[in-house]
Amino acid sequence: MSATLTIRGIDELGAQIRALPEVLQGEAKQIVHAAANGAALSIRSAYGQHRRSGFLQEHVEVTDFQTSAGGAAAFVTSRAFYTAFVEKGTVKRVNARGANRGAITAWDLFVPRARAERRAMHARLVDLVRRQGLTVSGDGS
Repeated sequence: MSATLTIRGIDELGAQIRALPEVLQGEAKQIVHAAANGAALSIRSAYGQHRRSGFLQEHVEVTDFQTSAGGAAAFVTSRAFYTAFVEKGTVKRVNARGANRGAITAWDLFVPRARAERRAMHARLVDLVRRQGLTVSGDGS
């Protein structure tokens, strides 16, 4: 006895599976870029509350990258030369003549905002993958 199995729509299914990476890549790139720009905006806004010259605020930059696998990455950086001093703080300093140069209190504004935006970005990326009918496991950390 012989059996026959007929599957209708297999060609369409194959086409959808082949198109899936392109669909995910395009939308994922938008999510990554939006997250980087959102983090930069949040950091600039926080620096603006401590504004003296505007130098810190003006030197927060977003750099977008295209990875070799077609993915996306973005870096948010501060190009201000004294960012580390205001983010991490300094200790009280005294020069050779004994003049007090004071200390800088740590602001700790950059990293918490970047981490918050990254968590939100991960949630949006997981949602994107789930909307395409795929299963996501693990917490991604």
